Amino acid sequence: QAGKRWRPLLAVCVHKTLAGLRDGDPLPGHVRKVALATECFHKASLLHDDIEDGDEFRYGAPTLARQHGMPIALNLGDYLIGEGYRLLAESGLAPSQQARAFKIVAEGHRTLCLGQGAELSWMRNSSPLTTTQVLDLFRRKTAPAFEVALRLGAVCADVDEALEEPLQRFSAALGIAYQIQDDLE
Repeated sequence: QAGKRWRPLLAVCVHKTLAGLRDGDPLPGHVRKVALATECFHKASLLHDDIEDGDEFRYGAPTLARQHGMPIALNLGDYLIGEGYRLLAESGLAPSQQARAFKIVAEGHRTLCLGQGAELSWMRNSSPLTTTQVLDLFRRKTAPAFEVALRLGAVCADVDEALEEPLQRFSAALGIAYQIQDDLE
């Protein structure tokens, strides 16, 4: 299976729940674009992660870098980041929602990069990590993509920003659990 697409699904589910939509209700176009943007950002992070970690396989198939070379994979990752921002800009969100969305994505991208940087630093000087250090890496590397998806779903529903705090806590726990399960597989 070439990806699970959890992040766009989470964005849509949060929006539907907070907006009071029922199964079968049409999904607004702006939510579709925002959900697609979350997937663009996530796939870009995976392409870059494969390059940084020197991974040769993802989803049981050769990585893009292995198939077509690092420059192509790096360029596609950068393209997907730009495409995600374009989708957000053209989503039709109200200006205040759009500003919140851009801030959420930028914060998530920054946190993910800091987590990846911490992992790369550890890989250069590998020493045993404590459980707390491992969980912190997961919190910074895996949880941001979930947090972005959940919070963007809330933005699409135009709910009060205070609701984003519990979504942040939930995404940290979800990201850690997801990474543990992924590592076990």
